[in-house]
Amino acid sequence: MIRLVKERFEIGYSKEVKWQLKPFRYSTMGKEAIVKHASADSGITPSQLEQAFEAIAHEIDQMVPNGHGIELGSLGKLRLSISAKAVRTAENVSADLIKRTRILFHPSSSFRQELYATPLSIDKEVRKTKKFVPVDEVPEGGGDGE
Repeated sequence: MIRLVKERFEIGYSKEVKWQLKPFRYSTMGKEAIVKHASADSGITPSQLEQAFEAIAHEIDQMVPNGHGIELGSLGKLRLSISAKAVRTAENVSADLIKRTRILFHPSSSFRQELYATPLSIDKEVRKTKKFVPVDEVPEGGGDGE
């Protein structure tokens, strides 16, 4: 079951109230918790799993920057991506044109289908108010609207 919560937020300086659903995040599981659960499920000792986990993480750290996409089994794939400014000639292309470097995760179709098939539950709990200010509503000089 995927647990969802209602989130209230305000838009712009008009403070128009909107609502949306967000997935509830219980926590962020660290390596130790993942190793503990995987050990219990697989019968492999936690120390062996931790060594394997570290070895895999090291290989991913080495492979991705060198242009390799990484297939993560039934989870999906990781790959490096950049956003860069376009220029008219090849001579003007340089690393200075890079705006952003990211690691992209593309879930596999089986992982996506599993998530889509998971039932949803909407909680009565309401998350804290967030304030979003569209760029076209920011006053000259920035300001925070207060």
